[in-house]
Amino acid sequence: MKPQILANHPQYMEAVAIRNRLAEALRLEQALESQYLERLNMLCVAPGQQLDEVERALSMADGQPVPAGSEALSQAIREIRGKQSLLHSGIEQQEHRIATLAAKLSTEYCQERRAEHVKIIEQLRDGLEQVRAAVCAEQELRDSIRFNGYRDTLPGLHQLSFFTDSTEASTLREIDHYLAIHGGKLSESRNVSGIALRNFESFGVSGKVGDQLIVSEVTAELLRYHGMLDPNVKALKQSHVQKIAELILE
Repeated sequence: MKPQILANHPQYMEAVAIRNRLAEALRLEQALESQYLERLNMLCVAPGQQLDEVERALSMADGQPVPAGSEALSQAIREIRGKQSLLHSGIEQQEHRIATLAAKLSTEYCQERRAEHVKIIEQLRDGLEQVRAAVCAEQELRDSIRFNGYRDTLPGLHQLSFFTDSTEASTLREIDHYLAIHGGKLSESRNVSGIALRNFESFGVSGKVGDQLIVSEVTAELLRYHGMLDPNVKALKQSHVQKIAELILE
């Protein structure tokens, strides 16, 4: 499927065309106001002076109203400014509609290309896993050197780490979560048992710290990512400690 350019999307083109139509109407009104102001200024400089008949005839030929006299010109200018105010408001509202439409179409288009993105992120995940393994292997080598009584004089060629709070570890967790949700490996029909790590009411389920819950794989991943659920039995001891702490605080 050839990617469609947003500017060529029929709905977007229609919305932009309306905005441009209003903008052109505003431009014409501004130009007309400028002409009337010039004529009014001429009358103010030379009271009683009539507008050149050829100029008035040309304006009429162009389909423009030709008010005569300063009072008529002033009234026409007020009416033109009222039209401009309405056009400004319409343009502003249409700009908002264009922005809203662009956001909607962008969301839909990105969703269509989600599968491509997932494949690329899988490659990134695999690469990070290899880097993590290499970082661990290097650390083991340095530990072995020191264990054998030698000083580690190997050069430090990177600052990568996968400690819990490191940027690399956080990135990998984010990627794992993204792939779990969008990679198509989880199912709403398969259930997972877990332990609530804290009180919560989210994603259509609720639980109190220490509760044993059974939720779908998708919901379990969302809760796990946000620190609400541990789908492993290992969390049982930790959750009991948290529950006791909560009771003491109460």
